[in-house]
Amino acid sequence: MIVGFTPSQSEEINSLDKGFSGNHAVNDLKNELAKISLFVYLVYPAEADLHEQNMSVIKKNPRTSANELVTAIERFIPLLRKQKGEEEAANLLASIAQKMVAQEVGSDEFSESIRAIIDSFDGDYELKAYTLKESDNKSWSEADEMAVISSRIYALARRFK
Repeated sequence: MIVGFTPSQSEEINSLDKGFSGNHAVNDLKNELAKISLFVYLVYPAEADLHEQNMSVIKKNPRTSANELVTAIERFIPLLRKQKGEEEAANLLASIAQKMVAQEVGSDEFSESIRAIIDSFDGDYELKAYTLKESDNKSWSEADEMAVISSRIYALARRFK
């Protein structure tokens, strides 16, 4: 059995390298898959439990996605305020997030908020630049966190478009 995988998943992975015995690429792939699975188990234990129960898929409804979007914006704002010249963009996102809490998903006001978020990434504020930033450090940095959160915001907003 491969660490971090269920017995059936281990069997399936092991079947991949039949005929490739001694192939280092296959062994490396199996080791990387095991690391990823173990990471998910350690960082996201609830998801790992689902993983072990044959990967139950939880479908999200629009309100849940809207709440996730607001939460991501609220996490992004303090990081954005620390950046030089981004106060106006942070204020815009804060006002949008505040409005979105009370808006009905799918309403004209909600759609306008979504357009404003996408415009802040693609338009004047060019917040999309944060989705592409990576730090050169080997450790987790604020730039990495901003990249992850801004990518999440942009992806969730585009889902509503």
